[in-house]
Amino acid sequence: MTQRTLIIGGATGIGFAVAQLLATRGEHIILAGRHHDKLQHACQQLQATGATAESLVLDIADEAQLERLARTLEPVDNIVVTAGSQAPGGAFTPWI
Repeated sequence: MTQRTLIIGGATGIGFAVAQLLATRGEHIILAGRHHDKLQHACQQLQATGATAESLVLDIADEAQLERLARTLEPVDNIVVTAGSQAPGGAFTPWI
């Protein structure tokens, strides 16, 4: 069964490198971050290699967005957080 991995902060840098690595292993990648254009570009790069990838706009500093994501996101097997900003309360709290 294909693993589904949510990468928060996955459009660039370390997050994108993790996405590329996991994509080579056949995982379904879900890139999340604040910048739609960067997410779309990263997603297209992954898809060009044959990877299964999708993106969603998310600001982890916005608690309402986190709650909405928890209600709407299909189950994931892994969550990777490389985003530079802090979640509400100063620390990322598992909510899925």
